[in-house]
Amino acid sequence: LGLSVVKNILISHGGFIEVRSVPGRGSDFLIYLPVTERTTGPEPARGREPEKVRDHPAVLLVDDDTRVARYLTRRLSREGYEVSKFTDPEEALSVFRAEPDAWKLVLADNAMPKLKGTDLIRQIRQCRPTLPTILITGYADQEVLRMRREGWIDETLNKPLDFARLADAMEKLLRREEEA
Repeated sequence: LGLSVVKNILISHGGFIEVRSVPGRGSDFLIYLPVTERTTGPEPARGREPEKVRDHPAVLLVDDDTRVARYLTRRLSREGYEVSKFTDPEEALSVFRAEPDAWKLVLADNAMPKLKGTDLIRQIRQCRPTLPTILITGYADQEVLRMRREGWIDETLNKPLDFARLADAMEKLLRREEEA
């Protein structure tokens, strides 16, 4: 199979592929799939309990990988979220600045061209300091850890992304926001 086919299969299952290559030494292809307790069988027709998500919370989703953005949009929409999907972080920031109160939560990938997720979140939080934020990252570098400690980022989730953990983190942040 070609790598693009492998990548598409992995993304459709909530995983991803990482390539490490050293000239003259070869390449390593690391395949990540989410952990599941289910052994086989089709996915249940119902998602999580719909009563947990109220008022169709609006989510600003920013991921430069169109396949990942499409997958997350589809899954979150099924869970009752109203998703505004962007693959260009600068465009997302521009739209956000035009109407900063339109969203209840920001979900951003960290490794993006033009504007890293940490920089995007920092600029969003300068406009709206209490907006809940989740950063998705392949690894948490010092900047990510510092921003988390300082409260710029509410939650970090590592790749490969476990959708159940994402949904739980979103619910927790939205409940916290409701109670504030």
